[in-house]
Amino acid sequence: MRRAVLIAVSILLTACAKPYVTSDTYILSDTLKLPYETAWKKTLQALNSRGFSIDTGSQEGGVITIGETPVKLNERQADCGNFHGISYLKDYRTSTSVKLIIDLEKVSDKATAIRINSSLKASFSTGIGGDTTYLTCYSSGDFEKRLLAGIKE
Repeated sequence: MRRAVLIAVSILLTACAKPYVTSDTYILSDTLKLPYETAWKKTLQALNSRGFSIDTGSQEGGVITIGETPVKLNERQADCGNFHGISYLKDYRTSTSVKLIIDLEKVSDKATAIRINSSLKASFSTGIGGDTTYLTCYSSGDFEKRLLAGIKE
């Protein structure tokens, strides 16, 4: 009887607990050999061509923010953990998204500093009673480097 009560209490505590969600923020910094205005335009073009909608953007302040946007990430881009030795990112039940803050700063007439801050999120839907597990994800930097390469094109 005591064991049954312990099991019932642990199930209730688990069901009522809020998911513990963390995400490492990844920061990639570089200097673009472009005038500030050109760097700003190319950054907006690269984001738009990848399907990102800009939440806020201030050319005078040099900041572009992108809210949480669904992006299918793979194991080369992020580590969100494994389930029975298989990456969650390989499972079709895993959804991933990215939040971005991009800072641009004029360094000289022909150079602009850029900093890409990203935050990754992932959730795994078990399909059993609509349960969702929120995963801790760490960026490898691949996503951010590819975005930067697109801006430099």
